[in-house]
Amino acid sequence: MVQVSICVPVYNRLAELKKTLEPLLCNVQAEGRDYFEVVVSVNPAEDGLESVSKYVKELHKRYDFKFDILDKFQPAPINFRNAVELSSGRLIWIIGDDDLILPGTIRKVADLLDKYDDLTWIYMCSARMRDITRLGEDPINPVEHHIKGGYYLNGKECVINLHKQIDGGVLFSTSNLYLRSVFLQLAEGDEKNEIYQMASTFISAAKGSAYLIEEPCIIAGSNISWDTNVMSIRKYNDDLLVAAGEYYTKEEMADLVAYRMRHAALASWFTVYKAALKGDIRGKEAFRGYYKMMPGETIAVTAFYPLIAVYLVIRHNYRQMKRFFRRVFYKNSKNANKEIVKYM
Repeated sequence: MVQVSICVPVYNRLAELKKTLEPLLCNVQAEGRDYFEVVVSVNPAEDGLESVSKYVKELHKRYDFKFDILDKFQPAPINFRNAVELSSGRLIWIIGDDDLILPGTIRKVADLLDKYDDLTWIYMCSARMRDITRLGEDPINPVEHHIKGGYYLNGKECVINLHKQIDGGVLFSTSNLYLRSVFLQLAEGDEKNEIYQMASTFISAAKGSAYLIEEPCIIAGSNISWDTNVMSIRKYNDDLLVAAGEYYTKEEMADLVAYRMRHAALASWFTVYKAALKGDIRGKEAFRGYYKMMPGETIAVTAFYPLIAVYLVIRHNYRQMKRFFRRVFYKNSKNANKEIVKYM
């Protein structure tokens, strides 16, 4: 019975896809038992060159997976939705076409599903490289965020605490497995063709238990984390507020946004202020929105702006050193997974 639908929205990146899709299909075929299905949705190239579609059709002759090619080019969220709508699993795992799932990851997830039948959200760590097409040539950047892995009975508490600890990396969609029904419910209620992946993870986590995998399971190409522009910062916060409803109050979500902006996402204030000072309407709107939601934090950050810059430099260096020692200790531990140590 299919439990996890691995959804791969694809668009015009043949070189990257050749590095990532076939290894994924091989791993699912070898280690996925009957728990997984792979669904590929191809967004046609605007220039009419259909090399990606041709490649997917060729793979389909050798591997068992679902695929669909949209009639014409569509915005990315439409392609995401199409992949999910074609799927049938209880959980969905949306994977970028330039993200490589490491050996052993499919087996690890299958083992978790065997052991815990109440999981509604799984989060896993990832490393990244600038260009996945140069795999084996360019260095792979180590895991940026280290978490305390394991099973958490209270999924709601787990997801809130994780978002307090780390910023950006949690946004990376390939790191998250969550309920398909929640994703579709939020998509159906939105007329702007948006996708709310963070809201989906929050609501899914609140419906059951969670599992955090601390070892790197993914090598992400291009962008693993959230861009530091005003629109992306607002999207993150707005996405969290979408989760307010049956399982979270608006106050809980607003408090989490304020906490993040005081701690993990403190550097984001510089992006907002820079845009506002340049007269960018989006920066001004973001600043007004922050003041309305968290007046105390907004005033404090404004008053201590220079000191915060010094603090952020010190914090960055401290965290870099802390991550270095954690990697060293893990590599030398008895429980280190030899398959993934090289990616750290």
